[in-house]
Amino acid sequence: MPDLAHALACLAIVVDADAAGTLIDDRDYNSGYPKFIAEMTQHVKRLQEMHKDKMPRHYTISGAV
Repeated sequence: MPDLAHALACLAIVVDADAAGTLIDDRDYNSGYPKFIAEMTQHVKRLQEMHKDKMPRHYTISGAV
């Protein structure tokens, strides 16, 4: 199916749930994700410095960049 057909099907489910009064937002807003990111961010510079001599090869669908 085309991507737009999938998107329409997903939206139809959401609209139907809303119309039936069963649409519940159960996303976990109180997760520890922001704290985790803040704690891990401090390691970025250290890791960049540690691996500055490495030159990894990056690949794409069309080949190596």
